Amino acid sequence: MRNFIYARNAADAANTIVAIPFDSIRSIHLTDATTLKIQYIGNDAGLGSAIFTITTGKSLEVMKAIVNSQRASRNAFISIGDDTTSEYIHSDLTDVGTINYTG
Repeated sequence: MRNFIYARNAADAANTIVAIPFDSIRSIHLTDATTLKIQYIGNDAGLGSAIFTITTGKSLEVMKAIVNSQRASRNAFISIGDDTTSEYIHSDLTDVGTINYTG
């Protein structure tokens, strides 16, 4: 079964929801002390990204929660962040920011 991570920010505009195939993720990294970026291969082979706000000093814990969710879940869709319901995969992931995707 192919697993996807799901994220939704609170904006009422285009590019507010993304489901990323876990096997398309190319990196999970910090861009600064409170910003986590997930880059993935999009439909047209270009890079897409999803930006998340995290608590300073908690990047390892949040990254582990994201990776371990894929390993432990029997669900195809794993929600890692949803600003409209204020539900996040880890208490130190606090906001879904900009979602950019290709194709």
